[in-house]
Amino acid sequence: MSKSAAYIRVFRAVAGTLACCVCVTGSFAAEPAGPSWKMQYFYDKAQQTFVFADLSCPDNQHCYAIGVINDKGGKSQPEFLRTSDGGANWAYSELKEVPDSLYFLDAMHGWFTSDKGIWRTVDGGGKWDKISKEVGIEDLYFADASHGYAAGVGGRLLETTNGGQDWHELAIGSLPYPKDQISFEWVTFLGPDHGILAGSAFPYGQRISMRPDWMDPERARRMHAPPTVSFVAETKDSGKTWQAGKPFSNYGNLLRSRCLADGRALVTLQFDDGSPWPSHLEQVDPETGKTILIFRRKDRVIKDALQLKSNDYVIATIEPPGTSTALPIPGKIKMVRGHGGDSWVEDPVDYRAVARNLILAASPDEHLWVATDTGMILAFMPGAQGDGGPRPGGR
Repeated sequence: MSKSAAYIRVFRAVAGTLACCVCVTGSFAAEPAGPSWKMQYFYDKAQQTFVFADLSCPDNQHCYAIGVINDKGGKSQPEFLRTSDGGANWAYSELKEVPDSLYFLDAMHGWFTSDKGIWRTVDGGGKWDKISKEVGIEDLYFADASHGYAAGVGGRLLETTNGGQDWHELAIGSLPYPKDQISFEWVTFLGPDHGILAGSAFPYGQRISMRPDWMDPERARRMHAPPTVSFVAETKDSGKTWQAGKPFSNYGNLLRSRCLADGRALVTLQFDDGSPWPSHLEQVDPETGKTILIFRRKDRVIKDALQLKSNDYVIATIEPPGTSTALPIPGKIKMVRGHGGDSWVEDPVDYRAVARNLILAASPDEHLWVATDTGMILAFMPGAQGDGGPRPGGR
């Protein structure tokens, strides 16, 4: 399974019951004036759309995005977008291949994947060089400018020690299914020793329909996605050995995975119209596969989420424009913040902000950004001092 550059990476997740589930839906509290999400970039050109595929912000001033500019005539141009002043000014430049995933180690060193290989920059995106023809790569992580990892289809986890020019495959113990049924979509490290790898397996095939759900919502409500299996693998010896944990299961698409400070995974699951809930945000224990439900609402489709140092969650959601979550129509962006129960608040968002997909990014100091598939990048602006919210992602 390879991911389209037009959308964020999509995993297929699984059938069955949750190993452990705490149902936390909650209601939204009224949010006092102050914190809000402001437009930092908007590609507003007639007959064209900038579809962002990934976003990486290594510090408070530098933020980078990749994507494709599509025009009404069917032409597509891969692009790279960057700011070096916290979002006050942006510049974009053409890329030679359609980008897929993006990773910046610092303001200068970055890599992106395409369906034809891996590219690297050492000057903040001023110049990109193709350094590898490895394909099927879904995610990258680099500990330094030389040592990195790549996760991909076919159950492959690769390692490089020369900045991505050469790669060798690593073995993973206790894989739940054959490698050709597995896709690894996300890899990161909590520190020099502890690494996390997320994957999904497809042992039962996929539901096939000649018509999308939005064209026949009643049919979609009567049908469910076929069962697939998701799991998390770990290393605790600096990547020397990797071990897969117990699979966890659910119907739906695993849209995004992130690593929490305690080693658990934070996963965003999206369901088709046959489910009573459009999406879940869940925590997963990588060793046991046990899950805890963090957030869900019937009128919000979760697209991405992360946890702050305060333990609050920031959740990027969309209010669907109709009863079907599969409608190809952008919905209003709704940014949710809190730690569960009745603590959830929705911070105001620029009235122009609509999207079908969202990607969150945070600098090490938790300056927050969100990119859309409709040519927009927004940054979080805090309210009064001591409001408990994250710090700004812009000016």
